[in-house]
Amino acid sequence: MSTQLGSAGQKRRPQIAGEVLRMAFWGVCGALAVVAVAMIQKAPQVRAAAEQRQAAEIAAENSAHCEKWGMRAGTRQHVICTLDLDEIRARQARRLAAGIQGLI
Repeated sequence: MSTQLGSAGQKRRPQIAGEVLRMAFWGVCGALAVVAVAMIQKAPQVRAAAEQRQAAEIAAENSAHCEKWGMRAGTRQHVICTLDLDEIRARQARRLAAGIQGLI
């Protein structure tokens, strides 16, 4: 009689292990879904902050470049120089976008 109980218990172990694995799998899926929703909700804020940082870096680079060539900050020449650099960057961005469009 004890062999019957032993064999029934051994048959039940794989079922229990399968259930545990299924529960763990769905738990991980649920956690990933929560993380994905949180990331989607924060995406616009993260993008805006990244764009602000990039704009500040570009402005600093433009200013440093113009000052390197003897145009002091606050002068008319410095303003014209930074505006020219902004235009050069904008044209380059348009060329890159057009090149990417050709690849897609």
